Amino acid sequence: MAAGGEADEETADLLLHAASSAVQDVGHPAAVLPVLAALRPLGEKAPHRYVSLLAAASELEALDQGTAHYIYDALQQLKGRLLEAERRWPLVDAVAVYSNLLTKHPEHIEDRLADAVADMCRLYGEVRKRGDAAAPNGGPSAQRLLGAAAGAWVLAAALYRDVLAPLVRRHCGLGDLEKEAEAVRSALEEAAARPDELRKIAESDADFAEWAAAHSPAGDAGEVFEKLRAWFTYELARYKLNHALDEGGELDAGKLEEAAKEFEKAAKIREKPEHWGNYLAARGLALRARVLAAGSWGGLLERAKGFRELWRKAEEHREPTAEYLATATAILGGCLVYLAASGDRERAEDLVKELRRLLDYVREVSVVTRLMLRLFGVGEGARQGEVVDVFGPQLSPEFRPALSMLAGRLQRDQAHKECDELFNAQPPKAELCVDAVASAAVIE
Repeated sequence: MAAGGEADEETADLLLHAASSAVQDVGHPAAVLPVLAALRPLGEKAPHRYVSLLAAASELEALDQGTAHYIYDALQQLKGRLLEAERRWPLVDAVAVYSNLLTKHPEHIEDRLADAVADMCRLYGEVRKRGDAAAPNGGPSAQRLLGAAAGAWVLAAALYRDVLAPLVRRHCGLGDLEKEAEAVRSALEEAAARPDELRKIAESDADFAEWAAAHSPAGDAGEVFEKLRAWFTYELARYKLNHALDEGGELDAGKLEEAAKEFEKAAKIREKPEHWGNYLAARGLALRARVLAAGSWGGLLERAKGFRELWRKAEEHREPTAEYLATATAILGGCLVYLAASGDRERAEDLVKELRRLLDYVREVSVVTRLMLRLFGVGEGARQGEVVDVFGPQLSPEFRPALSMLAGRLQRDQAHKECDELFNAQPPKAELCVDAVASAAVIE
C-alpha cells in the first residue's frame, strides 16, 4: 500500500529497511519477486535501501531465473546513482549483490557473468578508493572496515568457481587468491575481536553506522563482522574442499581434513539459535569432507553416520524459512543415502515417503539423492527429463545438445543443428559439441 502511494524519502527508507529483514524469512523463494516489484517505486526515493533489500534477497538459495534477472536488472539501473552519491556503504551492498548472483545463481546470469564481474569490481574499486585512510592510531577505520567487507564478497566470487577466478583477478586487480583470502579473513577476525572500537567508530561515522544498522537489528557492528567472519570462513573452506586434490588428480585426505576443520570453525561461530541454518550447513559440509576422505567402506559408513545425527538436530529446531529449508533438504539427503548404504532400506523408504515434499524443496538435492538411493535399491530414481531440467542449465553450452539427445528430447540431426548454431558464436566449443553428440549416439 505504501509502495503504491506517495511516500517521502524518509518513509521509503524506513519501509525498505524493514523489508530487508523480512525478505530473509520468507518460506519460499517464489515469494521474493512480488515483494521486490511492489517496493520498486520506493527504491527510486531511497536507492541505498533498495540495494540493501536486493542484497538480502540475493542471499537466498534456489531463486528462479525471473527473480535473479530482476535483481540484476534493478541493480544495473541503480548503480549509477550509487556511484554519484556520497554514501559508501551502499556500494558494499551492491558488491554483495553481484557476488551472490555469481555464486548462488550463476546459471541464471550465465550470459552476463563477465559483465557482472566487471561491474562488481568497478564498485569494489570505488569502495577502496574512498577507503584509503587508516585510523590515526593504526587501528581499524570506517573506510578500511568497509573495504574489508567488500573485499570478502569479491573474493567469495573468485573462490567459488574456477571460471570466475581469472575474471575477478583481472577486473579487480587481485593476486594469489589464497593469500588474498587469508588477508581478508585476518582483517575480519581482527574487526570481530574489537567490538568496543567498532562501536566508537559507528558513533563518529554516520555512514558506517548506517551500514551496521542495515545488517544488524541493534546496529551492532561487532555482530556484523562476526557474521562476516563465519561466512567467509565457510566460503574459504568450500574452496579448499573443491580443490582437495593431489598432483595426480586424486582426492587428498589431508586437504579434505583441512577443509573439514575450516567448516567446523565456521560452525562453531554459528552455533546460535539465530544462525541455526548456517550452523547446520557448515556441519554438513564438514561431514561430507570427512566421508570423502574415508579409506574404506566401513570407515565411510562410520563417518556418514553423522548425517543421521545431524538430521536429528535439524528436526529439533525447525524454521519455516527458505534458508533453513534449503539446508535441511541437503542434510536429509545425506541421511537418506546413509540409511540406504548402511542397509536400513526400509527406514530410508519410509522417510522418503514422509518427507518427499521437503526433499523436493531443492530440486538438485532431490534428483541426486533419489539417484543415489536407486543405486542401493531404494525407490525408482529420477527420470531422465528431471536430470536434464535440473542440471542441463549448469552444463557448458557445448554439452547440452548431447544431454538432451540422451534424454530423448533431440534427434541426432537436431543436436547437430544446435551445435551448428553454437559454431557461429564460439567455433572451438562447437567442435566439442559435435564430439559430445557423437559419443551420445554411441551410448544410445
